[in-house]
Amino acid sequence: AQRAKLYDLLAERADSGLVILSGDRHAGGIYKTEHKGETIWELTSSSLNLAFGNDNDRSTAREPDASRVTRFFSVENYGLVDIDWKAKRLTMTLKGNDSGTLAEQAFNW
Repeated sequence: AQRAKLYDLLAERADSGLVILSGDRHAGGIYKTEHKGETIWELTSSSLNLAFGNDNDRSTAREPDASRVTRFFSVENYGLVDIDWKAKRLTMTLKGNDSGTLAEQAFNW
C-alpha cells in the first residue's frame, strides 16, 4: 500500500522515466515496476558491514517480490549507477564487499 502511494505521487510529475535509489535494508536487489504506463527502476543496496545473512537463496525465498528482477542479496553489498548520456543508457550494478558483481541491469531511455 505504501509503495503504491509513493508511485501515485511520483506519477504526478511531468517528466517520464524514473530511477529510485534506496538503502538501509541490510540487503540488496534490483526492481522493475510498471505503474500507470511508466517503467520505474529501483536499486536497493546496503549494508557494507551489517548484512543480515549470507544465504542469498534463502533470503530470496523468505522475502518474495514480483517486481524484483534479481535475487535478494543478504550479503554485504553496495550499488553503482553508470550513466552513458550519449548512448542514453543507464546501468545499475550491485557489488559484493569483494567488488565482485552480484547483479547488473541496464536499460535505455
